[in-house]
Amino acid sequence: MPFKFNKTEIDGLLIIEPHMYPDERGLYKKCYEKYVFAENGITCEFTETSDLYSSKGALRGLHYQTEQSQAKLIHVVTGKLFDVALDLRENSPTFGKYHTELLCAEDNKVIFIPEGFAHGFIAL
Repeated sequence: MPFKFNKTEIDGLLIIEPHMYPDERGLYKKCYEKYVFAENGITCEFTETSDLYSSKGALRGLHYQTEQSQAKLIHVVTGKLFDVALDLRENSPTFGKYHTELLCAEDNKVIFIPEGFAHGFIAL
């Protein structure tokens, strides 16, 4: 299955269905491909990758950068998250609006959060 980019009510915030190829050996999942993302308007340069493990009930966020803001790709490897992205882009028509998403390992969704957003979640 190729990537699928789904718009949300907030400009630039996308829910992405990754490229997945299941077969008898298991599953190949690609969460990011530079040129496919660029064709869909995501041209930022990602500067780091991180894995985060949280205990059930752990609350993380809302985090954001006031200088050198970073875009984020969020996906769940195991378990579930209630995820929140808050638009803090001052010139945005959706400034102050937020989007929530339930993410779980089984649905394989990826959230693209543009620069200028606060982000947080609670581990379920």
